[in-house]
Amino acid sequence: MITPKGIVAGTLLLMSSAVIAEQQVVYPINMPCTNKEKVKEILSTYKELPFAQGMGSLQSSEDRQYHPGQITMYLSFDGSFTITAEMDPGVICLITTGEGFIPLKPDFQTQIQKHMN
Repeated sequence: MITPKGIVAGTLLLMSSAVIAEQQVVYPINMPCTNKEKVKEILSTYKELPFAQGMGSLQSSEDRQYHPGQITMYLSFDGSFTITAEMDPGVICLITTGEGFIPLKPDFQTQIQKHMN
């Protein structure tokens, strides 16, 4: 059974590469993918709800190609989070999971509402 909290901490990166001392390092990242029903089951276990969504792309560490997908972030009221990518219809990959999510700006919601008006 895939458990998001058991995914290796290295998957916290949304990109598969990082720049260290002006040298590019490619991290091999394993993204478990499954169907929507299984993802819903995992999210309900941690009481995570959809928070943000947008189109993005992930770069393959094998062929270095970019693959588009719908990126969704889920949050719980206790600070746990999951970020997923729907790469193909009905196939959702778990990019990362974690705990202790807090906004960097406490008044962020107020700022968003001002820009929407």
